[in-house]
Order: sequence, then structure tokens, then C-alpha cells
Amino acid sequence: MKKLELEKLLIKDNVPKKLYSLNGGLPNEVLCLNKRDNILEVYYSERGLKSNLEI
Repeated sequence: MKKLELEKLLIKDNVPKKLYSLNGGLPNEVLCLNKRDNILEVYYSERGLKSNLEI
């Protein structure tokens, strides 16, 4: 699934945009998806830290 497809699915399922970030970064209290050097990271961002990082 591509990022755009995921975003459309989240919108369709009424998942509030304030709960996730598909552009990585370190927003506060948000589930994040980030692609870095062909590596996909999924993590929870809280207080500027990546928690529960999965690669």
C-alpha cells in the first residue's frame, strides 16, 4: 500500500488527522510513519522522542 492510499483509507474511516503523521517528524502524541533512506519507520512520537520504534 502506498502512502497516499493509506491516507485516503484513514480519511475514509474517519480517523482524526491529529492522531497520525504520515510525514514523520516529532509531533506531540501522534503515531508516525516515516521513510528514511529506503527504511520505513513506524513509531509513537511524544515529547520529542520516538517510542515503540518499528523498522
